[in-house]
Amino acid sequence: MPDEVWRVKKVTFYYVRHGETLFNVLNRMQGWCDSPLTDKGIGDAEEAKELLKRVPFKAAYVSTSERCRDTCAIIVEGRNIPVYERKGLKEVNFGTWEGVKVDAHLEEINRRRGNGIHWDDCGGDSDETFGKRIKETYERIYEERGDGDEILIVSHGAAWLWMQRILLGVDSGAYGKEGIGEAAEWF
Repeated sequence: MPDEVWRVKKVTFYYVRHGETLFNVLNRMQGWCDSPLTDKGIGDAEEAKELLKRVPFKAAYVSTSERCRDTCAIIVEGRNIPVYERKGLKEVNFGTWEGVKVDAHLEEINRRRGNGIHWDDCGGDSDETFGKRIKETYERIYEERGDGDEILIVSHGAAWLWMQRILLGVDSGAYGKEGIGEAAEWF
């Protein structure tokens, strides 16, 4: 019986959060609802384009939200990079709280909800539904790519934190601490 060597392929993900939006400026809940990039958001995307211009991306995967699609379009402009939209990369669904102004009342509701995602009581995501969506989406992307591929992911802030938790075991509360959130490898 010949010796079999199992090799796990390596796919490098470059994750970019969409640029600043009108709802970011207006301090409104923005998950599945959408608002356009601001001038600063466009500048954020142009800065990301400059920083990533030498990365030989094999593909880009982007949330179906307009703010992400616009950010991605700026980053890949002028390059021959296939772009694939994935609903699974969308932000947390806040249900009936979508578009609501964040004020002291909403901050108190968020505090009482505790850690995690608990929006299923108002038609949105739960830890389970959001986690499953994120995990399945990244697994599919990984399966589609070849060994050594470098790919661009353009998505959302909470989706980034939860991707780290679900796929890498990183506590989203630890994000920003030394060595966390800077770079991670998933094999």
